[in-house]
Amino acid sequence: MIARATSVKGYQRSNLLDHYIAKSNFCSKIHPIALTLIQLPLLAIVIWMFNNDWIFGSFFVLGALVWPLDWFDGRFARIFGKETQAGAFLDPLVDKIRFLVPITLFFSQIIWLPIIIMFWVIESSLVATRVVKLVSSKRKRKKARIDAFSVGKVKSWGEMIGLLIVFLYYMTEVSFFLWIAYIALIFSLIFACLSLYNHLTK
Repeated sequence: MIARATSVKGYQRSNLLDHYIAKSNFCSKIHPIALTLIQLPLLAIVIWMFNNDWIFGSFFVLGALVWPLDWFDGRFARIFGKETQAGAFLDPLVDKIRFLVPITLFFSQIIWLPIIIMFWVIESSLVATRVVKLVSSKRKRKKARIDAFSVGKVKSWGEMIGLLIVFLYYMTEVSFFLWIAYIALIFSLIFACLSLYNHLTK
């Protein structure tokens, strides 16, 4: 099993967790896209729990279940050589849904509305650029290049950290958490702009 994983070109296992994933028969049977898509029903559970005042439960599901899956789907794809155009498109799309839906439904009265609107505009533009690349490549009968830029990953992590800290503020009403959340979200917004620039120019 390890030999199969190490045969993937350009990928080196960087830590012990990668090693155990690579040698696991169970993990090798899981398609990364399944890990991506399962985040959506889990997000629905988060919304249901929040609306029924199970605030800590929704925070736990989002932070301990949904968010880690975003890390594992890409990891599985690289380790087992299952990187696809569909996965490259769906993974960031689910990232955006996972962030934009909760922050809009739960915290639009806490977070300054123009910031949320700016996130919607930029994230929608990012999705649009990926769709244009896919359609254009299909017409030319070429494989689309949907690159994952490092600034995009930083953006996604910043968004989720900011969202989870907003949860903490909502549960505790400690103003310190709100300030930290704003810092994380503003930095994420900057990286979102950089990510959009990269997609438009490269």
